[in-house]
Amino acid sequence: MKLIRLLTLTFLFFTYLLLLLPNTFAQEFKYQVEQERLSKDREGELIISVDQIEFRAKEEKNSLKWDYDEIELVQLDSPTEIKIWSYHDQAWMLGRDKRFTFKVTAPLLDQHLVDFLRSRLERPFVISFAENKIEKPTAEIQVKHSHRMGGCQGTIKIYSEQLMFVTANGQDSRSWHWKEIKSINRLDNWSLEILTYENMTGGPKRSYQFKLKEPLSEKLYDQLWSNVYQNNLQK
Repeated sequence: MKLIRLLTLTFLFFTYLLLLLPNTFAQEFKYQVEQERLSKDREGELIISVDQIEFRAKEEKNSLKWDYDEIELVQLDSPTEIKIWSYHDQAWMLGRDKRFTFKVTAPLLDQHLVDFLRSRLERPFVISFAENKIEKPTAEIQVKHSHRMGGCQGTIKIYSEQLMFVTANGQDSRSWHWKEIKSINRLDNWSLEILTYENMTGGPKRSYQFKLKEPLSEKLYDQLWSNVYQNNLQK
């Protein structure tokens, strides 16, 4: 009897975990979303699976579907926003690649989705928030990120597989694996530029300019440069 009770409690415990974290072990991630549009937003469900990403609108005629090779860029702007850039042109924007923006209402985008997308996407993608890391960074640099107007302060953290910019409030944080950085340049001992694959209005790709609060050593810059360009050569 004790064995049967133990097995029953174990089964109920794992069932509870699966209900609590429905996307953790899944090969399919489902989110309640609203597609942003100029006229009226569309409600529906965003389904991210092994082979494709699908938006199932409440009205079937407005549903969308992309195989991964039809996607130019996936952009996670926050735990509540995801952008999908396709190769189809926006005629009214002189051939600019078409962008679809979804506001996520439930559940939040998390590290499980980030890891899953990295396993499915050949192309780099954009994560505009800091990822959860257990390992300690190999180096940290206190910086100011320059915006078009003003800026924000934070820390560049360097890991074996990626580089992160972390702010106190998390709003302007960024995370890049080395293959998601197009190039990195030291403008001088007190300035660093990171060019990404992120699409940007008025220009081909987005560049991040950082003012360093301490000089960047030759050894650390060589490490950054090597991490970026070795991964670029392997693509």
